[in-house]
Amino acid sequence: MSLKQLLHDNNWTTRQSPDDGHCLLHSTEASYASQLPMAPKLSLSSLISKIVSHVSSCIEDYTIYGISAIDIKSEMNDYIYLQLYNSNFSDLVPLIIARVLDINVLVLDTDRSGNYKSHLFEAQLKTTTNLALQRIGDHYNAIVTARTVSIPAPLRPCASTTTHRAESSTNNHSVMPIPPQSCNTKEAPPPVNVNEMTPTKLSRFTYDRDTPLSLNDQRACHLTRKLRKSLISLSL
Repeated sequence: MSLKQLLHDNNWTTRQSPDDGHCLLHSTEASYASQLPMAPKLSLSSLISKIVSHVSSCIEDYTIYGISAIDIKSEMNDYIYLQLYNSNFSDLVPLIIARVLDINVLVLDTDRSGNYKSHLFEAQLKTTTNLALQRIGDHYNAIVTARTVSIPAPLRPCASTTTHRAESSTNNHSVMPIPPQSCNTKEAPPPVNVNEMTPTKLSRFTYDRDTPLSLNDQRACHLTRKLRKSLISLSL
């Protein structure tokens, strides 16, 4: 299987790491944050601190690989502080990372044709959590989760042709249809039944004495006075 197919199947992509001698540490930091987002945050400085503390306390565990304790300390200082990676100690760093982070480190050695061979560095305690890294020659790159393009949900169309009609009343009084609701307006009020409306009591007509009356109002007042006189005469 090609590396391209493996990355596609796992929704991964590679990310170039700085070639400053700490490309493995940079790749570990970026891959850890992307592949294990629920794990505690890991910075470059904290990773270096974990490596130095672990090796200093468990140095005898690495002498079995043919390196003396003195050489391990010397080469570790060269790797950490001088960023010299061409040493026996730098070959042990993937295993050390697996042990200090309690994860399995999966190194994908990639050739120029895009094919790869995998090397698994197991954690000290058995675990199913893996961290994948890419290596091309002596250089490491991060493997991170590929970005996904989010598709927005379709917008709900506005009502353009639908109208709401009220039922006719028993006296054949119909209510005017309510215009269609717009997306930017509030919900239309319910239709009103004219049969349930109660008549409103009209207030008595009043006017300002200082305001001149119109011709029609003068005639109405004249007829009113005349009608009063007629009623008074009839009552007498």
